[in-house]
Amino acid sequence: MLERFSKLMAAHGTATVQSYTSATDLLRDAAEIFAKREVEHSFMLGVLGNLQKDMDFYHVTPQLLAVKGSGPTPLLLATMVYPYPLVLSLAAPSASDEEVAGALQCLADYVATVLKEKKVFPVKLMGLPALVDPFTERLAQICWDLGLRPAMGIQYYSVDPSTLVPPRLRLEDDPTLTVRPYEERDAEWMRTWIWQFHMDTYGYSQDGFVEDQLAELARLPREARGMFLLFKGSEFVSYAAYGGATANTLRITGAFTREDFREHGYGQLAVWCACRHLLTPVADHGLGRSAVAIAADQAKSSVMGIYKRLGFAETNELREYVDHEGLKAVTAKP
Repeated sequence: MLERFSKLMAAHGTATVQSYTSATDLLRDAAEIFAKREVEHSFMLGVLGNLQKDMDFYHVTPQLLAVKGSGPTPLLLATMVYPYPLVLSLAAPSASDEEVAGALQCLADYVATVLKEKKVFPVKLMGLPALVDPFTERLAQICWDLGLRPAMGIQYYSVDPSTLVPPRLRLEDDPTLTVRPYEERDAEWMRTWIWQFHMDTYGYSQDGFVEDQLAELARLPREARGMFLLFKGSEFVSYAAYGGATANTLRITGAFTREDFREHGYGQLAVWCACRHLLTPVADHGLGRSAVAIAADQAKSSVMGIYKRLGFAETNELREYVDHEGLKAVTAKP
């Protein structure tokens, strides 16, 4: 299959697509793309880290793709764990504009033809605007019935131990507030709030998404459970979830506050507690990360302000394309 499409792609110079069956092999070959750019690739690296542990981690066969030119180093990467987004990496620093343009066309041809034959055509695309825009345009030229349309802009932020700022609301300001890591005994009632987070953030949810997240939390050691819960007295108020571990970073994967407790600073406090734990040295019982990344919908300026108040600074901007009808189909409850 790959040989046949390499010939079809001859018009794009020497660019060819290589499909990987090992996340470790892809990480090794793409070292130049990832070097010193962990925050910018936190989503992709987090997925690859999970696949390193278990290629069946997401219960579907992942698509791990690299576009190569005349040399051994990939020019561009794409990962997809269907129906999760197909994510484009940054281009290799050494790649010329011409090589990147050829790589995008080559990858679009592969996605449009090979993945569509496999019936796993992506319902979401995500990447830097300078890359994902021409990539999607090329897809539309090949697939006239393409359902992908521009969706939200995603702004990445990062914070490190020297820039993390305490929140306006502190635990000591209200003696009824407590925070602790997620525990397995929380799973039953947390299903409701994880589901609601998906609905608030993405406009859809699915039982499988919630169960996968709870199962992932249960597999982690207690000190790295992936979620901090904030309580006011005995009532659950807010949570901040994290994951996507890379060598030196972690990513805040979700922050949620119950509707009846919003506008009081609880969400910001939960995020700060999580970040403090992630950035605290291992010797002091933290996770010893050098940076924490977070992604926010650019349209939600109030949310972006929360992160900036905690010391997060802008890194790269991503753009998302969504096939809304396709997304409804794959996320519909059975």
